[in-house]
Amino acid sequence: MKKTSRLKVFRSGLAKLVVGAALAVSLGGKIIADDYYVSTTGDDSRTEQQAQNISTPWKTIQHAIDSIEGGEENPHAIHVMPGTYIENIVMDNYESLQGAGADKTILRSVNGENIISGADNVKIDGFTIQGPGIGVRSYYPSIRISNNIITGCGAGIGFGNYPYLLCKP
Repeated sequence: MKKTSRLKVFRSGLAKLVVGAALAVSLGGKIIADDYYVSTTGDDSRTEQQAQNISTPWKTIQHAIDSIEGGEENPHAIHVMPGTYIENIVMDNYESLQGAGADKTILRSVNGENIISGADNVKIDGFTIQGPGIGVRSYYPSIRISNNIITGCGAGIGFGNYPYLLCKP
C-alpha cells in the first residue's frame, strides 16, 4: 500500500472515531469527568466555574469536595497542585483526587485524625500521605488508591466491614 493511501485510511478512521465519540456523548453516553483545581495559592471564594480553570483554583481540597457533587454519569476529578495541604479530607462518591505526584503533593493530618476518609467509587492518586492517624480510611469496597506514599501513620490504609483487601500492581 502506498504511503498516501495509508494516510487516507488513517484520516478516514480518525474522522470516524471523532464522529463516533461525539455521537456517543449526544446520545447519553458516559460523560468524562469534570475537572477542578486546588492550589496552596488558590482562593476558596472562587466559583465552581472559576475552579475549573487551572489558573483560578480553590485553596483547600475539602472545599472543592464540598462544592461539587459527582455522580455515576458525571464523576469529578479534583487536581491538586504541588504543595503541602494540612487537612482531614472526607470524600464524596464519584470524586477523585489527583495529586501532582507523590514527590510534589503532600497531605498531612490535622490533630492525628484520618487524613482521607473515602467514599464509594473514588480514586486517590499521586500523593504523599503523612500521619499520624490512618492514612486512608474507607467503609466502601470501590476505592482505588494508587501511586501514593503513605508514611508515619498509625495504619496506612484501613477498611471497615470488609474482610478482604485486593491489591493489584
